[in-house]
Amino acid sequence: MEGSQPLLPSEILGQRGLFPWLDEMQQSQPLNYDSILDSMQRHGVESPAPTFSQVLDIGVVLAADKKFVLSSYGRKACLLLSGVNSEDLKEIFRRLSQIEPGVFPYEIVREGMTTNFVSTLESRPGFRRLYICSPWIRLKRKFLHKFMYAVHKAQEQSKDGKVDILVIARPLEKNDPSYPLFLETFQAMQRLGADIVVHKDLHAKIYIREPGPSGGLSMAVFGSENLTGSRNIELGIKITNDTMILNKLITHFFDIYMQCQPWKGE
Repeated sequence: MEGSQPLLPSEILGQRGLFPWLDEMQQSQPLNYDSILDSMQRHGVESPAPTFSQVLDIGVVLAADKKFVLSSYGRKACLLLSGVNSEDLKEIFRRLSQIEPGVFPYEIVREGMTTNFVSTLESRPGFRRLYICSPWIRLKRKFLHKFMYAVHKAQEQSKDGKVDILVIARPLEKNDPSYPLFLETFQAMQRLGADIVVHKDLHAKIYIREPGPSGGLSMAVFGSENLTGSRNIELGIKITNDTMILNKLITHFFDIYMQCQPWKGE
């Protein structure tokens, strides 16, 4: 009606069928316009096309190469609506902190740097480039499969189907009892397209993820633990979304990278 006030975001998101539709969207791959309207209608939204225009206008969904994805704002709105619908608040806060990590941009990692890094890749695969710097790289089958799954998901989300993986390690030693496990990890990473280089004096441990073009989590973990999931007493720091420090770490990574030799698949 002429002269009427536009709806508030809370009024738009409070319409019948919007919450279950949002919940489905956050678990879906990017959808085209017709699929979104079908989904809205299935969840009981009364006027799918005008309602979709409203959620698009307030930034709940974003256009991505002729398809649409739920924005970080949309994911946060969905979580908050989950709270209204009596979902566990501790779980909502945990998931909300993953979407909005700026609340806790720095964390001490006392143990499980490998677990922390790989699990984050699996739970949030929207990355475009990985930097891995570790003298020893040996992922157990469980974590190797998680790593491979995360990369495949990130490749699916990438516009060109590519994810860059840059790896710096020490040369493999065939007389090491764990040589077969090291080799298996290297070969699996190489099949994913990883560029692997080696340096015999490497001691630094840095793990970085860069987001894709549609946004995502920027994160680095660095400290004492090799990418092996060892049970040693370790200490590290996780940094999220601090672009200045992340860029300095990436610069340091390439300073090391330039001193290395390509791994020849020995």
